[in-house]
Amino acid sequence: MVTCTSPPHHPGTVVSVCLPVHYPPNTVRGVTCVDISMSELTADVTYFKHGQFSYAFIIDGRGRTMLHPLLPDPEKDSPLYLDIHALERDENFQEVIHSMKRSV
Repeated sequence: MVTCTSPPHHPGTVVSVCLPVHYPPNTVRGVTCVDISMSELTADVTYFKHGQFSYAFIIDGRGRTMLHPLLPDPEKDSPLYLDIHALERDENFQEVIHSMKRSV
């Protein structure tokens, strides 16, 4: 689960990423969360370089692209919220997208 908030003590949008902790499999034992500012997350994704053919991007739970190397920088231009399928058309990539949308 991902939520976005703007708490009064922190300037800008903060993204909270929370996932259940399963142990043993199929038994939820708790939840783990991390808060990160949207500006830090954007910087990390923008400058991610793992290899010649790898890159990072951000989508929301509906599959709208928030940040992608093929889109303009959202800090310089108005963000474009395209469906990720418009940018990632490879059939083999569809399971990755499905998993991202489910937050798995």
